[in-house]
Formats: sequence, structure tokens, C-alpha cells
Amino acid sequence: MKKINIICLFILISITACDKRKDFYEGMNVAPVIEMRKQGTPTFVTGLSDSIKKMFPNYNLEVKIVDVETLTLNNSLTTSSDKFVVSNNIGLFTPDTTKLGIHGIVFTTTDKYNVTTNAMATFTVFDNIPPVALFTTTHTAVYDPLQYNIDASASYDGDAKFGGQIVKYQFTINTSYVVTTAFNNINYIFPSTGNYTISVRVEDNNGVCSALKQIILNVN
Repeated sequence: MKKINIICLFILISITACDKRKDFYEGMNVAPVIEMRKQGTPTFVTGLSDSIKKMFPNYNLEVKIVDVETLTLNNSLTTSSDKFVVSNNIGLFTPDTTKLGIHGIVFTTTDKYNVTTNAMATFTVFDNIPPVALFTTTHTAVYDPLQYNIDASASYDGDAKFGGQIVKYQFTINTSYVVTTAFNNINYIFPSTGNYTISVRVEDNNGVCSALKQIILNVN
């Protein structure tokens, strides 16, 4: 009987020690971290917010878990009609481009101690950002004393990084001379000295025009 009691006591001590070791390791456990970045960018972050143009919907997203264990990464979409496919650790996010606004992906992972970490990537799907007209005037006097160059090459499309570009330039001098061209500058010989209203408007590849940029030029 005494031997049985000793064995039971040993088992109880072993179980208690195991529980203490488990509590110790749980106390030492660090929650896993989910990091992500747009493919091609240098830095991983724990949350991401970016924009996607309607006509260019695909977005390559790298996602990784920082933890000593090998964990499973799960994801869910905040908009059910979006798509997210993972291939070779790269996630291809394809938003439903019929729905402008904010779309998102929630990533979740849980370690062996049932510590769960969530991270979210949000994307604003937009239709178009208008272009901006900018220009300068230079008195060149190459062929005539009153010759000027009107240069709108500094104009830009607001969504150039999504494939937007300027395709037309409209130059207006007073109201008597209007030219629309694919070239970003023109040369003009004024008929006489005086003040002239110079206006420039640009159009992007979505058919959207900029606000009119206008100055008063003193020709002398």
C-alpha cells in the first residue's frame, strides 16, 4: 500500500511539474506577427492601406508570419465578390471593380498556445484622378521678336502610377487662337505687343479633362 501511495505521489508531482512547465512556456510565448508588403517594395508592415485604379485591379501582396513555429495563415475578404489567390507566397488580390470604395482582406493565424493574431490590408478602388495642367512661357524670339514658347510639359495625370497619362493638350490664346495637340508645347508669334490671356487644359487617357490653367502674359 505504501508503495502504491509513493507511485501516486510521484505521478501527481510529475503532472504538476508538467502543468508548471506548460504555464511557464505559455508565459514566455510571444504572439505571432503577420507582416505584409506590396510586391516590389522594400519594407514589410503589420497593416497596409493602398489604392487600386478600377482599370488596373490586380494587386500583388506578399504576406508572412513572424514566429518560431510554422503556422497556417488564413484569410477572409470583407467584400464577398473580391478574389484573393495565393501562389508561391504571393497573394494576388483582385477586387470587384464594379464596387468602388474600400475593400479589405483580414489575415488570421493562431499558434499552438491558441494565441491569435489578426492583420488587415485595405484597398480603396477608385475610378479616376483628374490630370493637372501646368505651363510656362518663354520669350524665344527665334524667328520673330514676338515669338514665345508655351510649354505644358510639367502637366501630369493624378493617377500616373496606375497607368494614367496625358494624351491631349489644348492651348488657347485670348479666344482667337485654339489648338489641340498631342504635343506638350507650342511656339506662337504674337501679332503685336500687349496683354494676352493664355490658357491650357489637358486631357488624360480616360477622357477626363483638367481644370483650366490661365495666366495673363505681357508681350513686349
